[in-house]
Amino acid sequence: MKKKLFTILLGFSIISCSSSKATLKEIDVVESTPEKVSENEAITNSTSKEINYKINTIILNYLDVPISYIARSDVKETNQGYHWKFMNVKTGENFIANIDFNFKSVKIKKNKRN
Repeated sequence: MKKKLFTILLGFSIISCSSSKATLKEIDVVESTPEKVSENEAITNSTSKEINYKINTIILNYLDVPISYIARSDVKETNQGYHWKFMNVKTGENFIANIDFNFKSVKIKKNKRN
């Protein structure tokens, strides 16, 4: 019984894989319209490496886990300072963090998901 079923499945897979294939044709690309850049766009200036280093250090000190356990969103500049989200990928805990421009006042809140 098993041998018969295996033979049928093998035959079916050979037939389905050997049938003629049609190539897909490329569709014309629609021209994009310009969009206004968000004020909370991720930081891309020359000091972003320093800012990212400081933020990663804050996260590492807060969670006390290796950096490979952390997933972090882009850092957004707000009127009060910087804002980002991060997650401990091993435990699934989500956090929202805010910090002032001087890196003096750090606020980290655990994000409760339903």
